[in-house]
Amino acid sequence: MHTAFGPSSLSKRKFCPGSFQQEMMSERVDTKASARGTGLHEVMEDLIRGKEVMVQDGDREAIECALRYLDSALAGDEILPGGEETRNGGKVYLEVRFDHLSYSQTSNECGTCDLVIVYDDHILLVDWKFGGSYVDHPKWNLQMKGYAIGVWDNYGRNPIHVAIIQPAVSSDYQLSPWIYGVEQYDEFRAELGSIIEGCLVPEARRVVGKSCVFCNARKTCPARVAIYSAYGEGFSMREAYKAATPDQRSILLTQAKIAIDVANDLIDFIRDDIKETGEVPVGYSAKVTVTGRVQINPSPLITPWSPDGAPEAPVEVTDDTFPEVSKWKI
Repeated sequence: MHTAFGPSSLSKRKFCPGSFQQEMMSERVDTKASARGTGLHEVMEDLIRGKEVMVQDGDREAIECALRYLDSALAGDEILPGGEETRNGGKVYLEVRFDHLSYSQTSNECGTCDLVIVYDDHILLVDWKFGGSYVDHPKWNLQMKGYAIGVWDNYGRNPIHVAIIQPAVSSDYQLSPWIYGVEQYDEFRAELGSIIEGCLVPEARRVVGKSCVFCNARKTCPARVAIYSAYGEGFSMREAYKAATPDQRSILLTQAKIAIDVANDLIDFIRDDIKETGEVPVGYSAKVTVTGRVQINPSPLITPWSPDGAPEAPVEVTDDTFPEVSKWKI
């Protein structure tokens, strides 16, 4: 169940505050991708509970990858048969539903996280992402911050070790771990509460962009319709091109080429600025190649969990980092 300001909706609401009011006038539509994701979540739950399951050949690689990274997130611990506790005494909770999340003072938001393991001195929070899109690292991930509030309210105030597992993306990003300190409880509540406040103002602004993909109102949103209407009735750039007249296609192609030129010019400027100042935008890493060109990449921020709870320096993740998954019954 998805509520207006549940954890899975928070990123969309922050990017486009007007999506709240627009979606209130639209029905939720489930897609093939969301149905597949739900099915794979159910497979993971059954495997952790020790059940033997059948996995389609096309999904086997994703499931095996998720299990390898789960073993890594357990940091040497192991979930015992039955899926209720770990060898080191952790209490295992699967598909944890929070019927109220205290960051919202305006409505009874709820959310369901995939896996919570409660230890004496910390809590492990794991979320699977089986889609092909990259999600924000836990440091900035609003969905995980929303879950963290529910975890702290229901299981006590201990540091939360967060692990987002994304089998379908490149290897640098398949495991994104982080630590939330208990001192961030009030910070998270304030941050998420302010997002809700921004959505409740009259005429909250509608922003066309990446969050439109996950918006149930994308085909009726005035802001999005206004942009695409010039190119026909399509609601994606490819569909718009196919539906456009010859003159409109020329305009669309010209605008696309201009956008590429503008983007490349900005990236070249950023490269020069990094070389001159040494300052790299947050969430990115940069290195100078042998030809003197500055190479900019999103930073995977793969960090191990240190005993004192502070993230250490990033480590390289390789195929040899994780154990085999033969113990899982697939």
